Amino acid sequence: MTKKLYDISEKIDKYRLEIIAFIKETCDSLNIPFFIVGATARDVIDLVSLIESYLDAGNFDRLSDEESDLIKENFDYIFTGARLLGRDIAKNFQKGTLKFLMKILDDETAENDRYRLVEEMMKSKSIREEKDFNYFLKLLQNIKLGLSDRY
Repeated sequence: MTKKLYDISEKIDKYRLEIIAFIKETCDSLNIPFFIVGATARDVIDLVSLIESYLDAGNFDRLSDEESDLIKENFDYIFTGARLLGRDIAKNFQKGTLKFLMKILDDETAENDRYRLVEEMMKSKSIREEKDFNYFLKLLQNIKLGLSDRY
């Protein structure tokens, strides 16, 4: 059997490509394997790993130097990392991409009947262990908060 790789980059809008490139670059810096095949459970696991490990990717020292307002009395390592990720996304993405991403996060964190991304995060047993719906929702809310801080 011969493996074939197809370049579909022209079929994906520029906003999604920018987001995918940022995720891939960050995953590479954390040594997290990342690839996309449609919307798979593996992609969600990679996304959660990226968010939860963001401060470990050389970003922890930046908290006291550049983002000291994030260090609070009730400091949470994971959620602070998610908020810092949101700020970094806001600094590095184009305005159109940020608007696109904010729309997704608005939809996924608004009070509604379905939280599709959170539901996908919860489906995977490997990341679910002792984490519940509110944990995954709070991850997304902190990314959104970080985006709002700078957007």
